[in-house]
Amino acid sequence: MNSKLVDLVDVYIDDLIIVAAYENYLKAKLLIYGYVIHKIDTINDALKKLANQQKRKPIEIKHIPSSEKRLISKSKMEEVFTSLKKQTIDISNILGQKKYCDSLNLPSEISKKLSQIVRERNKIHYWVVQLTNLSTSRFENIKMLSNYLSNDVNELLLNTEEHFEKLRSGSCAT
Repeated sequence: MNSKLVDLVDVYIDDLIIVAAYENYLKAKLLIYGYVIHKIDTINDALKKLANQQKRKPIEIKHIPSSEKRLISKSKMEEVFTSLKKQTIDISNILGQKKYCDSLNLPSEISKKLSQIVRERNKIHYWVVQLTNLSTSRFENIKMLSNYLSNDVNELLLNTEEHFEKLRSGSCAT
């Protein structure tokens, strides 16, 4: 591969890492909050309605039709939601919809800066690779996104651990 192309792609590494970290974290947070992260399969009218709603807002897992148990080996059963696709919702959709951001308690400043990085990252799909602005503001944005994620993860883990401890002790209803 052309070394100049490799050098140009290399400037996108930070973007790839930031987007991957946030995408995984935001989807994990949606799951913790009881929302579906997989795209809803439009196999009937009720699911088509839910799938359309999912484009604008998170859908609670409890609204998905019951799972099915399938035998995956001689002794193992697996629970499968047949109304869900293997593909998960896109980070662009999460960041672009106010109801997703509100459900995740994601500040608009974080959402906007992250959306900019997602747009830059997406250019690599089309080989529209260009020199990236290495300004002070770019580094400040990366630092802000990193700090926000670190603080939010710590808070979520603390709250989740407290909730799980209550569940283990029997002092909290499920």
